[in-house]
Amino acid sequence: MTPSADVSSLELNIVPVGEATGYELIYESLSLKVGAVSLDIDGDGKAAPLTDGLLVIRYLFGFRGDSLISGAVAAGATRTKAEEIEPVIEALIP
Repeated sequence: MTPSADVSSLELNIVPVGEATGYELIYESLSLKVGAVSLDIDGDGKAAPLTDGLLVIRYLFGFRGDSLISGAVAAGATRTKAEEIEPVIEALIP
């Protein structure tokens, strides 16, 4: 299935084809909610490697506050403060 903005959920049904001797397959149907994800971290309308990508990498390396955003926020960004950007990145991490 190709991702699309029209998809709001996905149901996976598991059907056992065979079982190995001594094992039992126990399963339930699984329903996943699908949401829109954007890598435009700073809100400038583009997901760019030298701004948004850098923000994500810095965050994953433990940078917070000014060290997270210094020189990494795009000129036309709508999110320019660390306290605006950190929650956006946190929402991407399971």
